[in-house]
Amino acid sequence: MNSHRYALHHALYEVVLTTAGAHRALAALNPPLPVALPQPGWGRMLFLLDRGDELVDQPNQIEHRRTRCVIGALVRAGVSAALDVDQLHFATRIAMRGARTALAQIDRDKPAPILREVQIEPELRDLKSDGALLLSAYEIEYFETYPEA
Repeated sequence: MNSHRYALHHALYEVVLTTAGAHRALAALNPPLPVALPQPGWGRMLFLLDRGDELVDQPNQIEHRRTRCVIGALVRAGVSAALDVDQLHFATRIAMRGARTALAQIDRDKPAPILREVQIEPELRDLKSDGALLLSAYEIEYFETYPEA
């Protein structure tokens, strides 16, 4: 049995995979930092970084939690890199708006997770890469319960 955090992040990674496929880009889950395109033949990448999880409140043994992730678009440097990375990043942000429905299906017995775009962490804002890079951070508030021992 996996946690809701795991299920939520993998539902968002499915959004990344789908968007990457539609835009002829690689997809990566938790790539090492700084992010780099793995092969010269590939010029585009979308990735999802897991940025942790925290307890918000614990009423009646049901944990109210908040998890965070960053979705990035990377395009190899070139004449149209800024234009291309903006297009890829914007397509992903549009797809993330539709992710709310998929997140709500993870556990229908609990309130639907709340997904919102938030500010990027300062250390990621200045991340160096081998091309043009745009990032969006998201927080997801959700409820976690545990099976009885």
